[in-house]
Amino acid sequence: YTEQKQRQQQERDEERRRRLAEQRAAAAADASAYVPQAWEEVDYTRILKEQLDLSSDEADTGTESPAQSQTPADDSDLGVGDELACVICDKAFKTAAQKDNHEKSKKHMKAVREARREMLREERQMAKMQQQKKPAADDLESGDGAAQLSDSVVEEDDLVQIIQELEIAQAETGKKTKRKKRQQPQQQPQAEVLPPAPGHEAVLVSDYEAEQEPTPDSETPARRPTKREQRRERQKAKAQNELACNVCNKEFASRNQLFNHIGDTGHALAAKTFKGKSVRRAHFYFLAMANRTAGTAQSVHGTNPQYLIETTFRQRIYDSLYWKDQCFGLTVTGVMEKAAGLGSVGGCYGASRKPTEFLCLTLKLLQLQPDRQMVEVLIDQEEFKYLRALALLYFRLTEAPADIYQKLEPLYRDFRKLRARTDSGEFEIVHMDEFIDTLLREKQACYITLPVLTRRMALEDGGQLAPRISPLDDDDDDDSASESD
Repeated sequence: YTEQKQRQQQERDEERRRRLAEQRAAAAADASAYVPQAWEEVDYTRILKEQLDLSSDEADTGTESPAQSQTPADDSDLGVGDELACVICDKAFKTAAQKDNHEKSKKHMKAVREARREMLREERQMAKMQQQKKPAADDLESGDGAAQLSDSVVEEDDLVQIIQELEIAQAETGKKTKRKKRQQPQQQPQAEVLPPAPGHEAVLVSDYEAEQEPTPDSETPARRPTKREQRRERQKAKAQNELACNVCNKEFASRNQLFNHIGDTGHALAAKTFKGKSVRRAHFYFLAMANRTAGTAQSVHGTNPQYLIETTFRQRIYDSLYWKDQCFGLTVTGVMEKAAGLGSVGGCYGASRKPTEFLCLTLKLLQLQPDRQMVEVLIDQEEFKYLRALALLYFRLTEAPADIYQKLEPLYRDFRKLRARTDSGEFEIVHMDEFIDTLLREKQACYITLPVLTRRMALEDGGQLAPRISPLDDDDDDDSASESD
């Protein structure tokens, strides 16, 4: 197949060379058969000499020749209006602005190119005919040679003038082009050298056909990106920034890795700006982040720690303003600071069952699941009573029954007062030992259904707990001893 294609290409090249040779032979035959016209044989040297002698005589006498004394019939003979006319398109204009607009039009530029090609074609034919003719040097001195030389000089001057006008028009058109298309670089044809005419130097066709180098004023400005390209760049940058932590700027390959990182480090920070449809997407994104359990959390009683609070109240906590504003991105240390500033305990209140701050922080602890040692430290400290109450409730929800009894029963000695918010939204006074007794004996505390707690007697029978010694027994023994005395 390749050989066949090469053979066909060679045949086409040979056919093209053959046709080109025939055209050149035909052009040479036409040039050899060329017959000069009668106007080409006029002796212009004699007429020019007579005109010069006549003009010198008139200058001496101070009289005007009849040709100079004649007045043109109209202004068009003097050239007035030639500046407002297009010779190539054969059109006249009233103002210079109309002429400028016409010269910048596509129709005029096309006509100029056609005229340019036609003149170049005629110039080649004339050069070939002059090469075939090859007049002798003595003919150039005669009148016929002088006439031919003068005609060729006039035609060459006209050609140079037209080419200069074309270059100026192209430069002005390039300045105000509204839209410029990118063009692929094209291979410039090799310059063709025409045979020199008698009395002239060799002419390069490429000198006329080559485009002029662009001036600084006509250079194409840098292309601005389109709106579609700008939108794609923004989407690309946004996709890269979505998988990066807003706190430490660490990038991740997937969203799961990013969520695990935020859950472990607590680097939850809202993005700065959202526009358009991304507002709704960002809303759900932040809700998912704020309501997500930490990646290192373990199941409690066979379920997610957050599920220890019933779905109805958990959803109300998620929708509360305090949860969204104060609990977003909190760590265990942040929860401790918030709990130290609490002023009451409670669950939900009001007709709409609005969750209290104490209940919101309880859910946040279930999300973070701090270490047991940290929780025990919070229980043992005595400075912040509401922080101890929060730690006691968390310990009651997550730990085993035997540990609960061992940790909570010694705190019956704490008689400090606590403010508790009732269902109606009012406050009442309770004591710490009453709150602990509620955690050990009741099925519900602060609107949270407590996990089932094994009875103490069953644990004592199983050997998991030692018999409880009540402080009241010591008081009774003291009373009986005093009575016996």
